[in-house]
Amino acid sequence: QTISCLELPATHAIGFVITNSKYEKTNSKSEKAIENHQTFKEHLQDLGIEEVIEAEDSLENYKKGLNKILIRAVEAHVSAGKIKLLIYVYYAGHGIMYAGHTMT
Repeated sequence: QTISCLELPATHAIGFVITNSKYEKTNSKSEKAIENHQTFKEHLQDLGIEEVIEAEDSLENYKKGLNKILIRAVEAHVSAGKIKLLIYVYYAGHGIMYAGHTMT
């Protein structure tokens, strides 16, 4: 049985925007990934999502973002159904080619 979003409206929505724009093997940075990050963040805000967690170019930032989401998930769980949490996750990153090989 499928439940539609209309049957389960969120009372709190979070956007989690993850970006990988730095590529150490080639010492380069993807400006397109940075643009994608910003564009998607703006789309989330246009949808009325006020809490947007950002993790840019760092495993540490990614883990901090996941910890923030964990806190919201626990809050939703202990609310006994009063908080319905919806999480949008977007990854902005692009692999690159160098000398015929993919570098990520």
